Amino acid sequence: MKRHSGWLAAALLLFVVLACNLSKNGNNNSNNKNASTPPKMRAANADVYINKIRMAKDNKGEPDTGETSTFDSGDTTIHCVINLNKAKKGTTVKFSW
Repeated sequence: MKRHSGWLAAALLLFVVLACNLSKNGNNNSNNKNASTPPKMRAANADVYINKIRMAKDNKGEPDTGETSTFDSGDTTIHCVINLNKAKKGTTVKFSW
C-alpha cells in the first residue's frame, strides 16, 4: 500500500483549521455582537453558578485586574478568574484545561 504523506498532512491541516474555527464560534468573545446577552452557563436548578469567567495575566502572583485574550511567550503564569453568583463555604469548582 502506497502512503500519501502529502495528502495526510493536508487533511490534518484542514482538520486543525476547521476545529479552530468551530471553537471560536462557541466562545463568549468580547467581539461578539451579542455580548450583552451572556450565554446560559448553568442548569435551571443550579443554586451556585458562574457569573463570569475571564483570563488574566500574572501580577506578582495575583491575577491582573484587566481581562486579556492574548499572552506573550514570556508569560509563564496565567490566571483564569471565575466569579460565582454566591460562593458558599465548601463550594468546589472543577476546571479542566
